[in-house]
Amino acid sequence: MVRAGYVEYEKLKDSNLGVPQGGIASPILSNLVLNELDWYVHSLIEKYNLNSNGIRRTIPNPAYNKIDQKIQGISKLEKK
Repeated sequence: MVRAGYVEYEKLKDSNLGVPQGGIASPILSNLVLNELDWYVHSLIEKYNLNSNGIRRTIPNPAYNKIDQKIQGISKLEKK
């Protein structure tokens, strides 16, 4: 990992983690690190959304479903 420092109370401090901000490679290096975090969080979501039988345990929000059905109905009308 690239060593990047930070400023705290007008004093430069060293950091063992991070990517220098504003650098040319910082978006690429950040994406490399965040990709691993994304995969980890995705695995946690999959793990906790399924019960032991593999059935989805979360319940859709009824208010959202009602609005979503209205939107789908309007979309069908627009396609005709």
